Parts: sequence; structure tokens; C-alpha cells
Amino acid sequence: MPLPTLAQIQEQRIARFTQLIQQTLAGERLASFLPLVSQLSEDYDAQAIAAAALQLAYTSIQSEKSEQATLQVLSKKAPERPAKPVKPSKTNQRYETRDSRPATPRHR
Repeated sequence: MPLPTLAQIQEQRIARFTQLIQQTLAGERLASFLPLVSQLSEDYDAQAIAAAALQLAYTSIQSEKSEQATLQVLSKKAPERPAKPVKPSKTNQRYETRDSRPATPRHR
């Protein structure tokens, strides 16, 4: 089964969003936003107000879904690997084997 194209995914998102809008239009809370629409309609066309509100809602929904997906990925920890022992390099060994006393000046 082939993976859906970006256009198909976008079409499905818009279809789900349209259903949400229709459910909201049938809901009871719609009346609480009507005064805001009345106020905005003094300066803007009703279609422009609706389009702006839809854009805000759609962006918010997509952002929330993206955030949830990110949190889900981040919550899945990668298996921890045991720490590798530090292997001393030849340079470190040379300094470690030297005498730790301060150097004294040589007299000639």
C-alpha cells in the first residue's frame, strides 16, 4: 500500500476540520462569540472574519498535534548503551609515568 501524498493528507485534514466547524455551528457555545463578530464586522467583511478565525483555529490544531507528536517521540527513550571504558592514550601514559616532582635546574 503506497503512502499518501502530501495533497491527500492535507485533504483529509481539511475534511476533518470541516466536520469540526459543522459541529461547532450546531453547538451551544457559538452564541458567546457573536458579540465579537459583531464588533469586528464594523471594520471587516464577515467572510474575512470567518476566514481569519478558521485560519487561527486550524493553525492552533495543527500546532497542538505537532507538539503532541514531538512529546511522544521525546518520551520514547533510546536504549542506553553501557559506557565505554576510557582507554589511556600513549600521550597520557607518558605523562602519567613521569616523575611528579618539580624539575630542578641542572648545574654545569
